[in-house]
Order: sequence, then structure tokens, then C-alpha cells
Amino acid sequence: MTLQQSMRQAVQDYPRQKVIAPKPGVPALLYIADASTPPRSDGDGPMHLVSGQQIIANGYFNCFCLVWWVDHTDVGSIGRRCSSNGRLALRLIGHRRDGERVTLVDDLVPEDHPQSREPHWAWDRG
Repeated sequence: MTLQQSMRQAVQDYPRQKVIAPKPGVPALLYIADASTPPRSDGDGPMHLVSGQQIIANGYFNCFCLVWWVDHTDVGSIGRRCSSNGRLALRLIGHRRDGERVTLVDDLVPEDHPQSREPHWAWDRG
């Protein structure tokens, strides 16, 4: 049984963090790693990317510190939800305490994909 299948049981989930675009007038590097091509955003609304545009959302405001949640809460699982108009490639990278990088999610979301209602589970305490 895969992690995704085992997590399909009825669970209550709570949003922990949203990926946010750089605010106008604020250094984009606080939000994304490559500030040369920040996504266009309407305030706190969705990000608008042009075809082929890539963002690496691991700046200060978009980092999710799983180690903190694991050490200080009883959070059991971490997943992701996304919605898009158009095809979207999504990769979530984790960084272990020893510095090793691990790919948690590597998805190609099809163009006709409706907003994701169920989380795609990327990590489980067990």
C-alpha cells in the first residue's frame, strides 16, 4: 500500500501554510529563490506565471520548517493541495537535518485538472 492510499482514510486536515508571491516593493528573495523572474500577483491572490516560467518558492516566507512541527507538535502527516489553470509541474523538496535533499512530490498536473480537494500526502510521521 502506498502512502497516498494509506492516507485516504477519513482525516481532518488543516492548512499550515500557503505559498505566497512577493509583495510589491518588497525584496522578492524573501519569497522565492530566483528573484529575476518573480510571478505576477494581484495582492494576496493567485500567482500568474507565463508558459515555461519557473519559481522556486523556498525564500524565507515560503519555507515550511517541518522539523519544527515534528519536534513541537503531534502533526501526523503533511500534504499539498494546489489548483491551476493550465498544466503545472510541481516538485516539493525536503531538506533533512543532515542537509540531504529529498524529493517528496514530483507531479505534472494536467491542464484540465480541477482544484485539488484531497491532499497529496508527502510525508507521514509513521
